[in-house]
Amino acid sequence: MNTWLGELVKGLAPNVLLASVVGSRLYGYAAEGSDYDVLGCFAHPTRELLRLRKPGDTITYRDEIVDATLHEVEKFLRLMLKPNGNVVEAALSPLTLVSSRWVSELRSLAEKCVCRRLYMHYRGYATEILKRLDRRFDRKSVLSLYRTILTGIHVLETGRYLFSLNALCEKYGVKIADSPDEVVEDA
Repeated sequence: MNTWLGELVKGLAPNVLLASVVGSRLYGYAAEGSDYDVLGCFAHPTRELLRLRKPGDTITYRDEIVDATLHEVEKFLRLMLKPNGNVVEAALSPLTLVSSRWVSELRSLAEKCVCRRLYMHYRGYATEILKRLDRRFDRKSVLSLYRTILTGIHVLETGRYLFSLNALCEKYGVKIADSPDEVVEDA
């Protein structure tokens, strides 16, 4: 994986426990010039947590190339238990940028969060994408909609993630186009 990206993410927070590439690069439909979406978690030093004023629980970094979000581990675990599909996917992503001795434990917990309640996450996200498509019909949104629906179906049927949109389409007999680039021209 990109060492420059891993180094950038390590510099965002103290004690980064896990940071993974998610989004179009994980799902296999990144276009030329697509940014790197990164999601992960970090741990504040104990002395920071023992202060009267609790430190922030989310760190974000955005530029033209990187869109990174790191949650403090307490928030990351709370979202995972909800369950929030984005956080579960980040924990299980094979595209790991930063890992620590806690990664195997985080992944084990994420695997236990793959349950029927994830349906609510994917249904809600698909609804958001449909609303976005009403305003602007573009390639990325169409592919995200297919990926979200098919991931939700696959997770509910198998209890496992399949991150590749092409593999999901093949498994469920869905033909979007001959290639993701043919889906729709950007408006």
